[in-house]
Amino acid sequence: WEQQDRAVGSVRGIAVDVYNTHGDSELSQSILKLTNLFLFKSKQHNELIANDAKTIGDIVKEEKKHEASLVSSGVSWRIAKDGVHQGDTFIRAEAVKSVRWGTIVDEVLGIPRHNYLFVFKGTKGEEITFTWKAQKDIKKHDKFNESFTEATFHYIIQSILEKQIERLGSGQTLQIGKCVVSSSGVEFDFKSFFITKRHSVPWKSVEIAIENGELIVFDRREPKRRFGLSLREVDNAITIQFLKGNFE
Repeated sequence: WEQQDRAVGSVRGIAVDVYNTHGDSELSQSILKLTNLFLFKSKQHNELIANDAKTIGDIVKEEKKHEASLVSSGVSWRIAKDGVHQGDTFIRAEAVKSVRWGTIVDEVLGIPRHNYLFVFKGTKGEEITFTWKAQKDIKKHDKFNESFTEATFHYIIQSILEKQIERLGSGQTLQIGKCVVSSSGVEFDFKSFFITKRHSVPWKSVEIAIENGELIVFDRREPKRRFGLSLREVDNAITIQFLKGNFE
């Protein structure tokens, strides 16, 4: 019995270390469940394991609360802590290099039609696209859209930003649409009469607004000098507002 109890203690220790060292709550939970295979556990270990199980269970629940999923034509779509899933295709969260999304509304036979789109690209050339259209039950589909947007912000954007910040911090630049981004600010073409000029704006003078599905970037010192990026069509357009917060 003592040997079994020591083994139980070792398994529990591994489960705790997995979470403390790697932050992998689900793996930690799976390892902790292995203690159920032992016929004997001391009262002390039973109490410790029960407390651990509740703690890790609460953590897993909290981490999953922003997940979003939808089944389209029999194929499961999901955005979760580990990444983006579409059927058998999967891009790990840390391997997503770009994202874009947005909704456009047109008309078919006089009836408004909402066209929803999310596009995720991986570092190895993978691409996952979620797109669907709706003319009925718009509130329901807007909720799907909102849940995917929330999941993208919680599970995907941070990884993209980390890669961008590392690149900018090393002195490189990013091309986001027609905008060149560096650690010192942004550059874009500005049309003045018949001349196109390159305009540079330091981060402290960059102002950002979101209007009609576009991210508008302009110079606080000269507000007429501005440009827009479609959040639906331009990869990582949304990240400019977060980069501003990091570098200004």
